[in-house]
Amino acid sequence: MKLGLADSTDECLRAEAVAVVTPMPSDLIEVIESMKARMLKCKAAGVAATQFGIPFRVFVVNLIVASKTSKLLYSNVVMVNPVVIAEEGSQMGFEGCLSFPGIQAWVERPQRIEVTWDNVGGEGYRGYFTGYNARVIMHEYDHLRGIVFLDHVEGFKQFTQRAVETNHGE
Repeated sequence: MKLGLADSTDECLRAEAVAVVTPMPSDLIEVIESMKARMLKCKAAGVAATQFGIPFRVFVVNLIVASKTSKLLYSNVVMVNPVVIAEEGSQMGFEGCLSFPGIQAWVERPQRIEVTWDNVGGEGYRGYFTGYNARVIMHEYDHLRGIVFLDHVEGFKQFTQRAVETNHGE
């Protein structure tokens, strides 16, 4: 299944996602597999359903699970109906987004998070994530709330508001 990726002008990036009933139907699981394939093909750290115009609280992340002799090992994790229940500390890191090609910025994120989520079968999980993994999860979690990474960049909202006003003659 080929999914169209939203770009920075698509309204779906600003919409808040809705909860998914689990266990998920097979057609939605097929969509998630397509999201995962797109993420891997693009060498992305994660993708959210909302980036494809799908209004559900689902994302796929490629998390670091181990380091062996300077080679990082990754694992794809599907998070359905995730909820960040705790945040601690602060870290700065460079981020980009498939929906904003060619744009990257320094973004502040929590250093450590606690998250609950379901898998596609409805099994519940709770996990603690730090550093890179916390950053990736928070980036995708923001997508589910209609927030994009550039919203965390100081001055970005004022810049975009002025650009909209200028283009619309207001």
